[in-house]
Amino acid sequence: MIDLTHPQRLIVEAELAEPPAARFVSAYQAAQQIAVAVVAAAPRRARGRTDVWPLLAAAAPELAEWAAYFAAYAPAAQIGTASERVAADMVRAAGQFLAEA
Repeated sequence: MIDLTHPQRLIVEAELAEPPAARFVSAYQAAQQIAVAVVAAAPRRARGRTDVWPLLAAAAPELAEWAAYFAAYAPAAQIGTASERVAADMVRAAGQFLAEA
């Protein structure tokens, strides 16, 4: 069983965060934590990479689309900028990813 308690809390924090950039970054961090938990629980772990999204795709191919989705937003998460709509989309996506993971 994968412990997703911390990512669940991050999603709740993301829903309440202001401004939109903070909401976006919190939701993205929740998605990262979910991916880390899935990769850690995988029987075969890919090694030698530091980015969690390729590791997720290798460890759980059924979540590869999520890995690609979140990888596309990695640069924006590092910069920490997002519009209201992008932040809302990220919060929603993180919640859906949590449900699937």
